[in-house]
This record gives sequence, structure tokens and C-alpha cells, in this order.
Amino acid sequence: MFNWAKIKHQDWVLTGLIVALTAIGLLCVFSTTYTQKNPVSADLLQQIGFFVIGFFLFNLIITLDRRLLGDSRILILISVVTILSLLLVLAAGEVVFGTKRWFNIGDFSLQPSEFAKISLILLVSGAFALAKNNYAKLPDLRKKLPQMEMWRQWVKALQLNHKLIIAATSTFAILTLVWLQPSLGNTLIMLLLVCLTLLSLVPNQKLLWLGAIVLSLNFIATANIISLDSFYNIVPVRISLGELDLTLIAITTFISILVGRFARIKPIVLVVIIFFGLTAGLSAEWGWNNALTSYQRERVLAYLNPTSDPLGAYWQVNQAQIAIGSGQILGKGLLQGTQSNLGLLPFAYTDFIYAAFAEQFGFIGCAVLLGLFYLLISRIMYIAGRTGDLWGKLVCIGVAAMLTLNIAINVGMNLGLMPVTGVPLPLISYGGSAVLANLIGLGLVQLVHANLPIARPGLLT
Repeated sequence: MFNWAKIKHQDWVLTGLIVALTAIGLLCVFSTTYTQKNPVSADLLQQIGFFVIGFFLFNLIITLDRRLLGDSRILILISVVTILSLLLVLAAGEVVFGTKRWFNIGDFSLQPSEFAKISLILLVSGAFALAKNNYAKLPDLRKKLPQMEMWRQWVKALQLNHKLIIAATSTFAILTLVWLQPSLGNTLIMLLLVCLTLLSLVPNQKLLWLGAIVLSLNFIATANIISLDSFYNIVPVRISLGELDLTLIAITTFISILVGRFARIKPIVLVVIIFFGLTAGLSAEWGWNNALTSYQRERVLAYLNPTSDPLGAYWQVNQAQIAIGSGQILGKGLLQGTQSNLGLLPFAYTDFIYAAFAEQFGFIGCAVLLGLFYLLISRIMYIAGRTGDLWGKLVCIGVAAMLTLNIAINVGMNLGLMPVTGVPLPLISYGGSAVLANLIGLGLVQLVHANLPIARPGLLT
């Protein structure tokens, strides 16, 4: 089961980037938790312990047999454990700021939703790899076969769909349970993670781009509706939401038809995509009014209209922007940040650690940090392009998508470009669950590099 010799076959460039980001993360936690009375805080010692455990799991995963993680029984076990842990945290988890996301284990807290991201990556990758391998064994059902033989082959083909059905059901259950915590940030990350992984399977790039355009237009339209509603007091003439809905639907449909005809998409396919795109936009508006909690709506409205609550919901973002701006080009220096070291910046070592880093190390430091993240994601996609196995490609793409979404959302909310959500910066923010989940995901990428056959270069060859 374990082949320790494979550790030396890992991608050392990827490992070097992980170690560099880990060092920066520990430096950030040290600088944001430092006090003269207690220079080395308990949080820093815990974070070091998390990284030690995480790197042990990272190397342990490399030694595994790839077929073990792709086995259908293991995938079912992973799904059951993930769903049970999410149910348990809803039933007996610690309530923090009105949410139930953590278990308390002694002095440590465990957040199951972070590990659920890895479960989704394995679930989606394993299910589609198994389905592809099974369907490849079937004869071409379009060929002329005896009637009884044709019937048997169709029955066998339909039986193979149960793996995809189980994966889809488990994915829906996991997303629902995370949403109920409630955790808007992690739910959106998981949903986009699954979508991006599945989109990598789409062979028709024209169809892919059309679908992305339609969905983007509708979600932007919904955001405009919410924005107009939030600016009610400063907009002199308010258009009724019903009229605005009809106008946006008409514009979206017209643009979609033009793009579809230009891309030579079949009319029936175009109709289906427009239908689902409009449904997504309208359901997003319904979700705003019915599915979001009051504090989640406050955060979104504060993002859309920063002047509405500068001392409340937008206070954190204001302090983060002050910290980032005061860092200027070279930063104020280690332990010299006024916002982060004097306690003015809330959650400086977790959610807003990017702002604390920018204040101390400035634009140059941020450029180096984001450059390291770019190289990390690029290296993962390079490994995805070199492997000839569908499971390996989807795992790498899933991990890359998970890291990219976390980075984009965390940096975006620090800059005031996105609503505030409790999304940590990978390998930088304090938090044991996030550290362990990220290193497990990166260990899976190393497993792909160390175990799978190598094909010619190319992302999805």
C-alpha cells in the first residue's frame, strides 16, 4: 500500500514553492500575533504544528497506490464520512458569530467544510474516470448488433450511470450541508470548484464560452438589481424591479442569440443554454431574498454601497484598505504595521492577513507573494498537462481551481473588490483545517506526478 521510495520522485519545484509559501505564512502569523510580553504566541506554535502534520500527510499521500483513491468503494466511504462530519457539526458544532462550522477538540478547532473540498475533488475525478473507463469497454452501440445483444449492451451502459448519479447526489448533499452552516464563501468555492473541474471535460470550446457568457450576464444582471435596491436612498428615480427584470432578460437573450449564431451553435443547444442561463439568473435573485441570512446580505450591501455602514459591516474592509495603502512600495517593515500590530485591523492573522502582509512589506512584497502563487498554480497545471490519465488531470485541475478561488476571494475582499467572507489565504492564513486540506490537496498533485504514466505535453491531451 505504501511505497516510500516514491517520495524522491515528487516534483521538487512544486515542493520548493510550497515550502517558500509556508515560510511566508509562518512569518505573517508571527508578525500579526507578536507582543512584547509574548513574542512567540500559542497561535504561532499551533500553526507550526499544523504544518508539521500537514507535511507528514503530504508525503504519506505520495506513497499511496493511485488505484486506491480511484476505487469506487473508497469514493463511497469518503462521501459518507464527509456527509456525516458535516451533519455532526450542524448538530453539535460550536456556534461562532451565528454559524456552526467547527468542532472543538481540546485546544484545537476542526472545520469539516475545508476537507469537504478535497472530498469533492476526489469524488468528481473518481466518478468520471470510472465512467470513462467502463464506457470504453463497451462496443459501439451505434453498430448493428443482434437485438438481444444490443439490449444487453444498453442495459449495461445504463447500469454504469449509477456512479455518476451517486457522485451527483453526494455533491448536492455536501453543498447543501455547507450552505446550512451557513458558509456562503465555502459553498460558492465548492460550487465553482465542481463547475470548473467539469468544464475541463467540455470538448466544444464554442459551447463552453457561450455558456459562460450567458451565466455571467445573468449573474451580473442580478447583482445590478441588488445594487439598485441598495442605492434606493441616493437614486433619484427608481425603476421597478419587474421592468428591470424584463429589460435585462431581453438584453441577455438578444446578446446570447447573436453570440450563438456567430459561434454556429445548433439552435436547440442554444435554446437550452439560454433557458438554463436565465433560470440561473432568476434563481440567484430568489436566493438573495430567501436563502441568504441577514448578516450575509449586510456584507453584500456593504460591498455594493460602502458608505451605507462604514463603522459596521464595512469597518473591516476600510481598515484593510488603509493597511494596504499605507504599505506603499516597500512597506513599513516587519512588526512595524500600525493597523496590524496595534489591533486596528480585525482578524489580521486569518481573513485579513494579506492586508497585514501588504502593510509590512508593501507592493514589492505583495508582488513576490502573488508571483509565488502564480508559479504554484502554473506548476500544478503543468503536471496536469503531462499526465495521460483522466483521474490525474481532474485532480490537478480541481486542486488548482480550489487554490485559485481561495486566493482570488481572499485578496479580493482585502482590496474591497469582493464581499467579506471567511475564506483564508492558502498556506498563509492561520487555521489548522485549511493548512491540512491544502497540503492534502497538494499531496494529491504530487501523487499524480509520482505515480501516473506520462504523456506528451498539453493540458488535456
